[in-house]
Amino acid sequence: MNTSEAFIKLLKLRSAPGPLIWLAAALVIGSGALTLASLLHQRSVALEAGERLTESMARVIAEQTSRTIQIVDQRLQLTASGLTQLHTRGALNEASARALLRAQLAELPFVRAIWVVGANSLNQYDSDVGNLGVRMGDRAYFQAHLSNPQLGFFIGKPIRSRTTGTWLLSASRRLSLAAGRFDGVIVAAIEPRYFDQLWRTVDLGPGGSIALLHRDGTMMMRSPFDERVMGKNFHEAPLFSTHLPQSSTGSYQDVSRVDQQMRQFAYRTLSTQPELLVVVGLAVDTILAPWRRLSALALVIWAIASTAIMALSVMLNRVWRQQVRAGRDRLEVFERITDAFVALDRHWNYTYVNSKAGQLFGRDPAGLIGRHIWTEFPEGVGQSFHITYALAMTTQWPMFVEEYYPPYQRWFENRIYPSPGGLSIYFHDVTERKLAQEQLRQSEASLADAQESAPLGSWERDRTSRTGTWSAENSRQQYRAPALGAPSVAG
Repeated sequence: MNTSEAFIKLLKLRSAPGPLIWLAAALVIGSGALTLASLLHQRSVALEAGERLTESMARVIAEQTSRTIQIVDQRLQLTASGLTQLHTRGALNEASARALLRAQLAELPFVRAIWVVGANSLNQYDSDVGNLGVRMGDRAYFQAHLSNPQLGFFIGKPIRSRTTGTWLLSASRRLSLAAGRFDGVIVAAIEPRYFDQLWRTVDLGPGGSIALLHRDGTMMMRSPFDERVMGKNFHEAPLFSTHLPQSSTGSYQDVSRVDQQMRQFAYRTLSTQPELLVVVGLAVDTILAPWRRLSALALVIWAIASTAIMALSVMLNRVWRQQVRAGRDRLEVFERITDAFVALDRHWNYTYVNSKAGQLFGRDPAGLIGRHIWTEFPEGVGQSFHITYALAMTTQWPMFVEEYYPPYQRWFENRIYPSPGGLSIYFHDVTERKLAQEQLRQSEASLADAQESAPLGSWERDRTSRTGTWSAENSRQQYRAPALGAPSVAG
């Protein structure tokens, strides 16, 4: 590094308050903010993807559930038609009815049993044995068809079987063996656990759930199956109080009223049974699990990188401070030297001026930094110093010059040290020495004139070399040669 550049750096180091740590801290904070913003954006993207996924699954499961219920309805209609035909032929009895019911039951793996409740509310025909004659008049499906002749297919709310004690959903149709006559109700017992097994094949991840609910908030069936919520009413949930009244399909995020788990829900009413709706829930933890793994990795990488950056900045700051201390020491050296000192860059601008130089110039050293030497001191252009400086810059040879400077009416001795980056110049005022030399020269000339005017001779003796020199007059008087080339006398 050349001297000019060194002084520029030293000046910067003196004023710099150790910015590396601040820069590193800003970089760490900035990168952390960007990382956080990116992660929050990715979180929103993950939640939106989870929302779209639940909506797609709700659509698929609603269509699947609708088809299943349609199949049950079709089988009940075929059963009613078969019973009517048997009745018309006079062949309807317990055995023929059971055979018909079991034939239809074989096509319905999700139905536990099919039976017929007569107009007298007694179990008249049954695919099972042992249940005939049981009174069913208090069941909701019987009362619904009895009170409403126009009612077609009817899905009842969950009830417990009186024979097995397990939960079932009743699907029923009115039975009219003769036109316009109420001859009872055909009932199919849908097995909720079948849907639990079917829905479990849908990969919802840990914490996923699927439920079939009535519009009034009654839980019809749920997967994972939980007997405690079968038939329970959830009409106070936001689904029924806020979302469903506004739209028959939609999505929302809420804490489950069943297991208190936060889920992303999507709901959809059944196209064939608008009083029923399917609700699919994905656990928010499951949706965000990949994002959390990515976040953890990103934060670990950020932490490692930040630690490395801070460690590097601390190390560089230590080096920086050492350079500052060394630079200040060197600046103090230049300030302590008795010579004036200036540094110029290759464009002839001052890069350093010590206090001694400022005193000689009669200028503030700081005010000269960055200024062009010949702009500040135009009277020096064309002087010996100007020519010598230019020669040193061109040849890159050190130079020495001792000249009288007319603008200041003083003598200066300059030592110029060039480098590719500029010049380093040491100089001091030698006016007093030059005046003393001139006075000595004049004294010696006066003495010589006096000796020539009067017949007086003299001789000088050097104590160090122990030699002496005769004056011209003394040489003549002593028959010796003049001082220049005359013999000297050893004392």
